[in-house]
Amino acid sequence: MEEFAYINSIRCVKETIYDVKKGGLFGLSEKKEKCLIETYRFRSGRLVEKEIEYMNPTWTKRRHTTYQYINNEKIVEERDYDSSNCIISTTNMTVDMEYDLVKKYKSVTYYSSGNKNLYDPDYKWSHKILLEGESFICRDKDGAETHYFYGNNKKRTKKISYDANGNISEEVYYNINGKVINEVQYDEDGSVKHSEKSYYNEDGLNVRTIVNGLEETCVYDGYGNMIRRTWYPGMQPFEKNYRPNQLVVSEFEYKYDWKGNWTEFKQKRDGVLNRYIVREIIYC
Repeated sequence: MEEFAYINSIRCVKETIYDVKKGGLFGLSEKKEKCLIETYRFRSGRLVEKEIEYMNPTWTKRRHTTYQYINNEKIVEERDYDSSNCIISTTNMTVDMEYDLVKKYKSVTYYSSGNKNLYDPDYKWSHKILLEGESFICRDKDGAETHYFYGNNKKRTKKISYDANGNISEEVYYNINGKVINEVQYDEDGSVKHSEKSYYNEDGLNVRTIVNGLEETCVYDGYGNMIRRTWYPGMQPFEKNYRPNQLVVSEFEYKYDWKGNWTEFKQKRDGVLNRYIVREIIYC
């Protein structure tokens, strides 16, 4: 979720998201189809509840998430419901907010047959003090490990993951502000299956990314919101079938309220409007 201006004065944010498609005679008109409603509730500047309603002409699915804060931990409970309001899955997480680490994780999926599937990695954690900073090692019940390294400023500097056989499966490196600058994922034979490099401006905004040799560039407005993005769909798995090796230009327009939070958003792809969002913000 993006950052809001004057977050301590916000009680609730409701976003209604529309897909925009061509319609009418010769496809000259625009048809807005409501696809998602997201509601966020805050208390003292912290997110305490999130509701997402997914929509299409034949079904609606809902996700409800609550957040509790105890010392440096964030307790997250997420529940998914089908169109009959029956629970289809639950997820519980405990997040160490100081180090941005998911210390506990468990999910259950329920089926109409009455069966259920439990996913519990049963994390085991260890901690080491280093000459320059510290590290945390997370080991799951299958023997795979992830090592997190932090500097003296408690910002993450790198993350290295190993499979159950001790082979490196992923390497991630971070800049001084804790943002990812280089990520490499490996196949079992050690060959690179994914690489990603990110570059930031002086405000910490991502302005350039290279994914598997394909380049993305981003431009922002004075509020720090993206207004232009040039990219290749092949950079993202869910977009890979849309002109994967042809450059796409996305443009974004915003309307802002008096506190500097946007209340209306338009997204254009290659000059054609394809996403529209209306946001209602309730302040204290």
